[in-house]
Amino acid sequence: MFVSNKNIINGKTSKWPILKIAFVSLGAFIVIAIGLSVWFISTLFAEPDLSNIPAYHHFKSIKVQEKYLAYYDSQGKEWPVASGEKYVETSFGKTFVRISGAMGKPVFVLMPSVNSSSLMWITNIKEL
Repeated sequence: MFVSNKNIINGKTSKWPILKIAFVSLGAFIVIAIGLSVWFISTLFAEPDLSNIPAYHHFKSIKVQEKYLAYYDSQGKEWPVASGEKYVETSFGKTFVRISGAMGKPVFVLMPSVNSSSLMWITNIKEL
């Protein structure tokens, strides 16, 4: 099919180059792409909105949270060495910390992996 750079408007021939249409389309695409990029980058580096997080966040309901915490507490009672517990305030909310060992000794920090808790160290903590 032959593509002409002439269009018929109102019965008259008008020179409207296809190249001009391509540049206008490209310009519109670039403006939209820049706008989306600015929006994406601004949301990427924005502070998280923690005001709408429910009290039972990461759990489906308060009942599920209570069941998990009861199990966690029962397992924590089996911690093989003397320990203390406290919550530390962070920029993402409260973080649970289990403290074990003698005061005045060098500090050794054990971090749980993703989707785990301090209880993952229950079999190792006595030897450490």
